Amino acid sequence: MKICCDVLVVSRSGYYKFLSEKGPKLNNLLLTETKALHVKSRGSYGSRRIAKALQAKGYQVGRFQARSLMRSAGLECKQRRKYRKNPRVDPNLKAADNILNRQFAVSEPNKVWVCDITYLQTQEGWLYLAAVLDLYSRRVIGWSLAEHMREELTIDALSMALGRRRPGKTVLHHSDRGSQYSSEGYR
Repeated sequence: MKICCDVLVVSRSGYYKFLSEKGPKLNNLLLTETKALHVKSRGSYGSRRIAKALQAKGYQVGRFQARSLMRSAGLECKQRRKYRKNPRVDPNLKAADNILNRQFAVSEPNKVWVCDITYLQTQEGWLYLAAVLDLYSRRVIGWSLAEHMREELTIDALSMALGRRRPGKTVLHHSDRGSQYSSEGYR
């Protein structure tokens, strides 16, 4: 190594050794940043968004390098689920008539109950919620939560509502015409 005129002269092998030692340190730093971005995005960022976020932090990273970093760290982004329609109603079952006919103004409690199912995304996966509402008070009077959308879900919600309110025989029950509500067990 020679020093002349305030310039450091380095041999070729020394320069490449310096680069080879710098590479793993930078790669480890990028892996740490990639993992932090993955956690911050709750697993929703793919390689393109990871690359853009790293570029915003000043790193020169492309989409394919971000993909390689994600693979080496064992990270995958969450895929959006394809929309799936509810199971179709059995055509042999006769659906009940729409007696309510969108008349949602009710004058007394326990006269009209409406029911429906919705789904909720959680960290453990999808959960299905069946609810029974009294249209007079607009309050949930029965509900059930499960990992499936079978008829037991709706039966449990209706059983809770019946146990809490003990209505007479004049209550009008309204739901969509889904397979859970038109099943023989529910009817």
